[in-house]
Amino acid sequence: METSGPESFLMTTPPWIGPGDGPEQEFSTGDAEDDELLRQIARQSSLDAARDWVHFLDCQDEVVARSAAAEIAAAGWSVQVDLNDEGEDWCVAAEQFGVITSADVVRQARTFFESVAARHAGACYDGWQASV
Repeated sequence: METSGPESFLMTTPPWIGPGDGPEQEFSTGDAEDDELLRQIARQSSLDAARDWVHFLDCQDEVVARSAAAEIAAAGWSVQVDLNDEGEDWCVAAEQFGVITSADVVRQARTFFESVAARHAGACYDGWQASV
């Protein structure tokens, strides 16, 4: 059944509407900061686009950082371990390429990284960033 009245306009997206236009999307990752990051990405690009994604763990020393990094690498992430910018603590950066960052994927990643941090005394999950 084809509709030609005002109802059809409400059910379709005009071709000039792109990322960042129209009503803001709502997300339910279970974490307010993750929801906000997804809203920021959605304002700048399509969430269906594959992107590079990096998660961070702060660690009290190199031994903890390397132990956590080994566990993360075993789960399929590319990892890098370095001193943080202040030169005091160690940072584990875990990256994947070509990821679709849906709310479910973000929720699963946070659960994984928080559990890694919990298993390594002196480690703390410090969030993520993604390319747009």
